Amino acid sequence: MNWSKAVEKTIKSIPHVEYEDNYLDVFHQGVTENVYWQGETVLRAGDPPKAYCVGSVAETVIKALWWLNLEDIIPTKDIRTFIQYTFVTRDEYKKGVAGAIESLGWGRIVNVNEDIQYGDMAQMWMVDKDNNHSNGHSVVLLKKGIVNDHDSFIDWSSSNLEPSGIKEDYHYINKVKNNKHRIWYIGRIDVDMILSKYLSQ
Repeated sequence: MNWSKAVEKTIKSIPHVEYEDNYLDVFHQGVTENVYWQGETVLRAGDPPKAYCVGSVAETVIKALWWLNLEDIIPTKDIRTFIQYTFVTRDEYKKGVAGAIESLGWGRIVNVNEDIQYGDMAQMWMVDKDNNHSNGHSVVLLKKGIVNDHDSFIDWSSSNLEPSGIKEDYHYINKVKNNKHRIWYIGRIDVDMILSKYLSQ
């Protein structure tokens, strides 16, 4: 099973839940169920479970890694580092999930103009002329397409747009609004890089 197939299998297994707007709640992380790694709870679900974007993306990546039988070789501390990046817990983590993939040596950053592979992970922002970031959103990329005559990414995540919750959606690649433009940080996981990193230690 390759990365794209593992992500596809994961997405099909994740149930639809409603959108969670209480970002970074201290008691849960916006996922559909508790997520475990090497016997530890690394992501906690609420009761009832609801999801927001970074939670659904983190849940997808960790479960896809599990489907690929990588739980025995990736240490829990690196999974926790991945979560911190994905949740953009610090200013230097603005690249989100893409920055996590790059920093951990799990893959590489992909240019927005490259061909997209099913299962690429993205953090988007609206940015003003002073490079101030706002209105962030994290998604699993599925493919490129044309929506309303705009080049777009067809993606999957949890969204507050109706109907809210976890779903397939789309986002214009080159959106401009209120003197801000959209930028993308896209990460592509490379299973061979992961194996090479950890098996050589």
